[in-house]
Amino acid sequence: MLEDLTGSGISQLKEMIKRVGHNNDFTVELALVVSPLPNLSIKVIGNELTIPKEFLIATQSAIDANLIKNDQILVSAINNGQTFIILDKVVSF
Repeated sequence: MLEDLTGSGISQLKEMIKRVGHNNDFTVELALVVSPLPNLSIKVIGNELTIPKEFLIATQSAIDANLIKNDQILVSAINNGQTFIILDKVVSF
């Protein structure tokens, strides 16, 4: 599949995106920490549902960020929204 792509790296990337299309299985959203570890829970911004730790997994960098209540985090829903991966803490400037 990659072998038949021509042009610059950017044009190859654009062509690959056209071929693969949009991926509905992977979403990235902002969320807020409702309660920190050890009883971590989050709330996806724009959704009133609180997600408890049983449905959460996290990257090591997210754990190392020492999340506290009301921290903004970047999450990804997988398994049809049954599991959320905490990717990292989001910092505003």
